[in-house]
Amino acid sequence: MCEQCVVSPVYFGEPLPGWTLARARLESPVADWRQGQWGLIRADDPTFVWWTTPTPSPTRGMSEDEEDAWWAERAGGHQDLAAQDPEVERELWATDERCADFLSAFRACSPNDGFDLVTAAAHCGYERARDGVFEIWFFDYLGDHLRSAPAEVDPYDERPELVRDLPFDATIGRHPLPGEPFYRQ
Repeated sequence: MCEQCVVSPVYFGEPLPGWTLARARLESPVADWRQGQWGLIRADDPTFVWWTTPTPSPTRGMSEDEEDAWWAERAGGHQDLAAQDPEVERELWATDERCADFLSAFRACSPNDGFDLVTAAAHCGYERARDGVFEIWFFDYLGDHLRSAPAEVDPYDERPELVRDLPFDATIGRHPLPGEPFYRQ
């Protein structure tokens, strides 16, 4: 049985052609995809899974001058104020150990999956020479996608024989969960 069937995900459309973004809402003992994890799916099971909710960089799309002005406005040119400013914290994400979860999800894949993913991303605007490290670009890109992607809920109640007495969280959606980077109450 496919993992989608046993974790009752919430779906957020296709951020890339042929790839569906989803998040598991049910903790199932027969699935490797854990409750609260994100998954990027091509068929039945997620090809990539990770914990950190993608969020776009506040400086995404800015020119170098605009980015310098952004830093000057928030941190007086210093990058040590992340704890005081959520936008600064997000901007420094890629330099933090918390990004390892997302980065490792994409760095440990088969050559075919990696090729297919980057090819699909290129159709959506990714250019290595301009955008640099794929995973950092993709985190921003998925964050932008999540801002407007409609949430489609898996019909959890239609399969009670699969999910009886398992932990289910209907509140899991597009926002970071408690304990996750960028979580805000």
